[in-house]
Amino acid sequence: MLALRTLGGLSLARDGEAVAGAGARKRPLALLATLAAAGPRGLSRATLTGRLWSESDESRARGVLAQTIYGLRRDLGHDDLLLDGAELRLNPARIGADVIEFNAAIADGDDERAVSAYGGAFLDGFYLTDEPSFERWVEEERATLAQLAASALERVARARAARGDHSAAVAAWRRLAAMTPLNARVVLGLMDALADSGDAGGAIQAAHVHASLVREELGAEPDAAVQARAERLRRGEGIAPVQVEVRSTVPSAETEATPVVARTSPLAVSHDILEPARAPRRSRRRLTPLAVLVVGAGMIAAYAAAAPWRAIRAPSPVTGLVAVLPFRVTGADPSLAYLREGMMDLLAADLASDRGAGAADPRAVLSALRTAGSLDGALIDDGTALVVARRLGAETVLLGSVVGTGSRVELRATLLGASDGRTRARAEAAGPADSLAALVDRLVVGLLARSATRDPAQSDALAGMPLGLLRAYVDGQSAYRRGEYELAMADYSRALDVDSSFGLAAIGLFTAGNWVAATDFGALDRGLRLAYAARDRMPARDRATVAAWVGPRYPGVRRASSLEDVVDWERVVAAAPDRAEVWYELGDRYFHGGPFIGVADGWARAEVSFRRALALDSTFTPPLGHLLELAASNGDTARVRALSVEVESRAAASDVADFLRWRAAVALDDAPARAALRAGLATMSVASLERIVGSAQLEGVALEDADSAAAVLVGRAATPAERSEAALLRLDLARNRGRPPDILVARQALRQSGVPSATFDRVMVMNDLVAPDRDVPRADVEAMLGRLAAVSAHVSSTGVLAEAERDVARCTVELWRAAHGRIDSTEAIVERLRRARPIALDSGQVQLDRELCVALLDAQLQDARRGPHARSALMRADSLSREGRLQFPMIGANASNIVIARLWEREGDLPRALAALRRRSYHWTLLANLTTILAEEGRIAARAGDRAGALRAYRHYLALYVGGDAVGAANRARIAYETARLAAGR
Repeated sequence: MLALRTLGGLSLARDGEAVAGAGARKRPLALLATLAAAGPRGLSRATLTGRLWSESDESRARGVLAQTIYGLRRDLGHDDLLLDGAELRLNPARIGADVIEFNAAIADGDDERAVSAYGGAFLDGFYLTDEPSFERWVEEERATLAQLAASALERVARARAARGDHSAAVAAWRRLAAMTPLNARVVLGLMDALADSGDAGGAIQAAHVHASLVREELGAEPDAAVQARAERLRRGEGIAPVQVEVRSTVPSAETEATPVVARTSPLAVSHDILEPARAPRRSRRRLTPLAVLVVGAGMIAAYAAAAPWRAIRAPSPVTGLVAVLPFRVTGADPSLAYLREGMMDLLAADLASDRGAGAADPRAVLSALRTAGSLDGALIDDGTALVVARRLGAETVLLGSVVGTGSRVELRATLLGASDGRTRARAEAAGPADSLAALVDRLVVGLLARSATRDPAQSDALAGMPLGLLRAYVDGQSAYRRGEYELAMADYSRALDVDSSFGLAAIGLFTAGNWVAATDFGALDRGLRLAYAARDRMPARDRATVAAWVGPRYPGVRRASSLEDVVDWERVVAAAPDRAEVWYELGDRYFHGGPFIGVADGWARAEVSFRRALALDSTFTPPLGHLLELAASNGDTARVRALSVEVESRAAASDVADFLRWRAAVALDDAPARAALRAGLATMSVASLERIVGSAQLEGVALEDADSAAAVLVGRAATPAERSEAALLRLDLARNRGRPPDILVARQALRQSGVPSATFDRVMVMNDLVAPDRDVPRADVEAMLGRLAAVSAHVSSTGVLAEAERDVARCTVELWRAAHGRIDSTEAIVERLRRARPIALDSGQVQLDRELCVALLDAQLQDARRGPHARSALMRADSLSREGRLQFPMIGANASNIVIARLWEREGDLPRALAALRRRSYHWTLLANLTTILAEEGRIAARAGDRAGALRAYRHYLALYVGGDAVGAANRARIAYETARLAAGR
């Protein structure tokens, strides 16, 4: 069955897959859309030719129509796709259309069905620029359908409220407010629904947003009824006493007052503007629902009745599309009158981009203006400009003016966000009239520079750059802000190819590269080196950013610990508290590394940082993903729905969008959505697939999806690096799932992937140290130890990388030997590593934490000897581990803490053993031996009297571990028995 989408765009699909051939070309699609809008009555051929081929004579137009129909029938495989007769119409047995479903629902009086079918503006973003009659018809049809949808949506909202379904009523009112943001009646309905649901803060916020929009777009004061309603809510009148119990990550006042290190932290002074009044601190809180994030005029819906990504929402703007409106020339010399529309063409040429859509077609802009009622030559107010931009699907709208004489010209321009009407950038340029092209270039450079950053020092530096260089950088910034990191890397690299001293582009390359480093270490290191080289020419705040990225010892080992990383980013936030990007980076450290360094409120700090980033810049999308993950992990389905809609609205093309859709579907228990996503695994990005595999294990959810995603990654891997990465991921998954056949296959795949023999042996030995695979003979392990010992003794290879590899091999072998009581060489190895010269590595790829290795070996040695220094040696290792030492690739984030936990248990210190086991990174790549950790955590927690913690760990274990053989099944049965016993309070 073919499905034609006309509401929110125009596309044709068969069973969810886009079609090719005639069904993908503009004119045939326009024909299908025209017939779909006509519905069962159809249209005459004369009407169709007059609308689609108006510039051709009648005979030729009929011939082209016949050829188009033939092409559609041929390419789509249905001779009866279109039904002939006096009128031509679509065959409902072959093709369906959302506009047909919408119109039928309206005719039947089924408002719920109608609003479900309405996915956005009719033919949003689709144009036939050489067919004015078609464009006029589209505008009329679009307006009619939008009005029908708005009326249906208001009836739905009121009906839901009448039956007491307040959350659903809020969703409908929010959506209606997104469609008609200046309508006072609608915002009052939204406020009432929010108040009825207990969310007075959200109602007041809706009033504030509405008032700002009315003032900015209309230059008028907001409706008095809206203001009065907001004031009553502030006094606490008319608020329903609804409370919802959620597991919140919002920090308490006590949390805010205590930075991660003993000094003033920017987190300690910034939360008051973000957070509602807080309940007293306790393990679980009763809170009113958190206010939905508001994005300018859109007030994006916080609820979707079906899966979030199928939610009805305001049409998404075309990435980068700018609607350039006619310039004002009032007061200028009459000889400059041609620039009213002439500036549209000049700017369209300069705004052309290798990424995004550039400027909207000037003819389409003029047509939209006429449809909006603007007369030729009339002044264009901001309200009309925003209406036109939204109809064109533009992301921004550019307004400007020209003043001057026949010899001198002054150009001024303002760039507004189409969704919220807020000023993104202003620029001006003045000079001789005969240098108009150069003036336009300067104007565009100014706009791009100021739209790329909100930091005046940065924008001033960017404004002095050539247009082509700046265009590449701005494209990179735009892609990064949308979460499209590989595109961003390509754009930053393009800028650096032109000017390798461009420090901001180098920072951008490294920042984006951090998200895709596994695929391109070279680009990552290039960005790091060039940013470091250019640091002295940067403003102080950018120098602080470079310092945080490279660490205090660059070009030596780049970063010693996660704690050091957090401290450095707190310094950057203190230096640049108005930059959304640095708040996001700090939040990312707390999100992934907070548990690793034992920060109990790490996720609370992460959430505050992410929300602060969004408060500073609502167009910056990366924080949305982690906020959605936090909400999903906390079981806050309302926030998951809200954030899902925002992701779809603002970051639908990001590298991790499919992962976020999957995470939301799992959190919302949406089986159809999960099934649809599983069917599309083969087309997902590597970033999404890896996160699905990792998140499923980290959360103990939807493990069958992790199995499927891992299989896709393995099948897709083409290069040795991709094969080894996929094999390692699959090996960790197989071991955590407890499936011996899968473990064997993954181990063989890793060996055959092209990974160096020493790396393979190191992985196998460390896994054997923590949780031996039962099918690996002891003789094989001894052989691996022998090969690694040979690497550690091989001195013919020179250079820091060779020396690092020898140390890694030496440490791996000795850790295994000491854990098995073979301490005859441990003391000598410890002394050798202590005396070794520091290794300077100009790379983030290879790194050895000798200090941690020495501490671990010494702790094992003293424990084996049961000497008087055993506890102090273990305290030293534990202290280093609490810093989150980055010991890759020597041991991995989890293994060091397992070693420490086992030593603490032998010391009889169960609380410290338990704390060590719970220090683990929340990251999809650091999953080795997770089930072993969970089993030991549950056992020790039970012994220590932490019944809730033991149950949490055991249940996570049972979700992960299937026990694929007799021994595994017995292990699982034992844990299941212990879980049942603890749950029963025995």
